[in-house]
Amino acid sequence: MLHSIVGRPVRRRRIGAGGTGGITGQTLTKEHFMTDTEQPNLSRRRMLTAALLVPAAAAGGSLVIADSADAAPGGQIKVKRSQVIKRAKYWYDRDVPYSQSRFYRDLEGSHKYRTDCSGFVSQCWHTYLGSNGGYSTSTIPSIAKKIKWSDLKAGDVMNRAGVHCMLFDSWSITSGMLWMYDLADPQDNMRHKKISANSLQSQNYVPRRYGNIVSG
Repeated sequence: MLHSIVGRPVRRRRIGAGGTGGITGQTLTKEHFMTDTEQPNLSRRRMLTAALLVPAAAAGGSLVIADSADAAPGGQIKVKRSQVIKRAKYWYDRDVPYSQSRFYRDLEGSHKYRTDCSGFVSQCWHTYLGSNGGYSTSTIPSIAKKIKWSDLKAGDVMNRAGVHCMLFDSWSITSGMLWMYDLADPQDNMRHKKISANSLQSQNYVPRRYGNIVSG
């Protein structure tokens, strides 16, 4: 069933507690997403990107992290906030299509990540989970601690385990609103939108900060 968000159809989806993530099953209203300020994606970009997607079966093998002075405990890479947003824009500019069974390369072209909401966040954070293609909304809490809503900074996330996650970009000049990136669902794919922080709180989203993110 399709539900309209400010004149735009949006698929209403539900994912069980064990899912890797997707848009919440609740109907989103005009208060949630302000499409008048949305940065549009071009269908031409989507066509070009689709040709580069790698099926899960073809991703093959574990993704091995190279030795690096920037390596953090647990085999992850320390990543600057500016780099997280740059990596988010890389997928956004290519309008990567949503799929829980396909992969897409990262900014460096050396690793591939699952093309759903949590795979997108994993790519932005430059995490590594081999052929899994990234963390899930249920495992993100294991690498990202809970923080206060007022402490959100670029590169943090709003996560609802088993449902969906979004990457925080910045606070809007409009009180109570914030800008976020996410890889939503097969209908919307990549988005950069303004959303109400109160609406996320009411839907039980939790603000979290990746353990290996640093200033800069």
